[in-house]
Amino acid sequence: MKSKHKFTPDQVVPMEERALLSGFPPALHPVTKLNFRGAFVLTSNTYNKLQSQINTVTLNFETSVVKAFDRFGGFTAAFDSYIGNSFSLTPYAPGTLLAIYDAKLAPLEFRVPWGGDSPGSPTGGLGLTIRTNLTTKNPAEPASPTGVNPVTGDRTDSPAQLMDDTITTVEVSSTPTLGALVTSMNAARAEILGIVPGYVKFFGPPGQKDFGTANSN
Repeated sequence: MKSKHKFTPDQVVPMEERALLSGFPPALHPVTKLNFRGAFVLTSNTYNKLQSQINTVTLNFETSVVKAFDRFGGFTAAFDSYIGNSFSLTPYAPGTLLAIYDAKLAPLEFRVPWGGDSPGSPTGGLGLTIRTNLTTKNPAEPASPTGVNPVTGDRTDSPAQLMDDTITTVEVSSTPTLGALVTSMNAARAEILGIVPGYVKFFGPPGQKDFGTANSN
């Protein structure tokens, strides 16, 4: 009988503990609304919920990749097709795991001020999807592990692109094993979870002051 691999993620970030925080972490202080209101004020509840959602969506993607690894017998052409690995500037093929992952992250960009790169945005968007990866000015956007993208010329990755590059890097490495894949995806997840904090730190009250923040409790 063919054995199945069970995905056990590393505890990269204690999201359950973070979700219980009543305010912003110290690294994102000072917490102040400045002169903003409404959609231009990010609350700590929204921030913590957003981080938890990104973590959950990414964990689900990793689990799906491991299941695909089992289903298709490792790094095979069928596995690559199912995942949707590509260096293309265009969106990932519909129905592939990377396309689904990017689509699930898309609405989350709008949870932070200017995150969707609306007209007049001083930030260029959050950088959580392929849609804003090339416009964002977020310094926390992950660096591509493969260097310069041969199609876009970009040196940074959206979460989907980072996972794409991460999976491909393991596949062509000298140790193309499931263990190496899981370790690398967990490391990528840690980088992905740094996108929102980096955005708030750079564009919020601690940095450029393009929007305000407020503790919910």
